Amino acid sequence: MTLPYRKAERVGEKVTGIIPVLDAQYGNVCTNIPKALFNELNPELGQNFRVRVYREDQFVAESIAPYRRTFGEVPPKTPLIYVNSLLNMAVALNLAISRGSMASAPARNGRLKSVASDDPVSTILLSEIY
Repeated sequence: MTLPYRKAERVGEKVTGIIPVLDAQYGNVCTNIPKALFNELNPELGQNFRVRVYREDQFVAESIAPYRRTFGEVPPKTPLIYVNSLLNMAVALNLAISRGSMASAPARNGRLKSVASDDPVSTILLSEIY
């Protein structure tokens, strides 16, 4: 069996990659976008980024999230972009107090929950907010 894989890449002021892991227990959306590639956008801590999720080229969800070091740097129920333990970019919802997750966070035209954890062709796109 062959699983489709797309290497993360930068296109203009955007970086794109796939979602190889959706942490269902905590709702973290882990990407294959390396921190080094994300750094090419010259991100600053606290800077907001637009996060868009596509499944098989169909738009699924969109959210605005700040780039932060830790979950404690954003209020409860607030999304954030952070560097995970694999040194790749991830998107999550601060679960302090609540038991929600980024996987079920409200998003325009859908919810990130519709991205299945066994769907390796889902695409996440991070772009700077101007």
